[in-house]
Amino acid sequence: MQQPRYEIRNDRVFLYLPGETRGREIGWMSDKGKTFNSDRKPENHLHKKSQSYGFFYYFLSTCKFEKVIIHELPSGRQLTAGRIQILLYGFFLWAKKKGFEKQIFFYRSDFETAQSLEQQKEDDLYIKNYQIEPDMKCAFRMWVESVLESKQPLLIQDAIKQAVEGFDIKKNEAEEYLQELCNPSGRLRVVELEGKKYILFKRKCSRHERGEKNKKNTENNSETKE
Repeated sequence: MQQPRYEIRNDRVFLYLPGETRGREIGWMSDKGKTFNSDRKPENHLHKKSQSYGFFYYFLSTCKFEKVIIHELPSGRQLTAGRIQILLYGFFLWAKKKGFEKQIFFYRSDFETAQSLEQQKEDDLYIKNYQIEPDMKCAFRMWVESVLESKQPLLIQDAIKQAVEGFDIKKNEAEEYLQELCNPSGRLRVVELEGKKYILFKRKCSRHERGEKNKKNTENNSETKE
């Protein structure tokens, strides 16, 4: 079965659905291929129920650029997020009609509230606020959770480095503590993406996602009975 594909020509990105010979332009690359840009009109492109924007999953998962910028029209507002951030924190919806490309969705509010992990690391006051805690492991856990709440990608190696440099925890103790936090009964989990290991909260489906999954299961059951 033929799958949707993409093509980049003169920094313009084109999507080809199965059977199509003429591609549909979905955006453009800038910053020497490091940034994917896309014009979106909220009234046409924003998924109303979830208040999210969709992206061609195959393109995001195989084209190794760094960030996404949505240019909302006609306001000109720019919404920015990392490609890895969308792959880690995005979610999937099922189209009623077949023939559409697989899309991964990312909440519009997460574009607006995302903070730079590097800025957090460089902010001495941010770290000092946690160092008043008598238990450095507790302070470190709070730091990890605050990064995850901002929906920024957090590599295990970066978390361990922060534990050692920011919270004066020994490397082996930090590794053991992270394993403890990521055990089956803990709040965190480890996800491997593109050969790297990231820390995430254990995923809980939103009410909207649960509704979509139930709808999909109902459709599958109906097709099986037929």
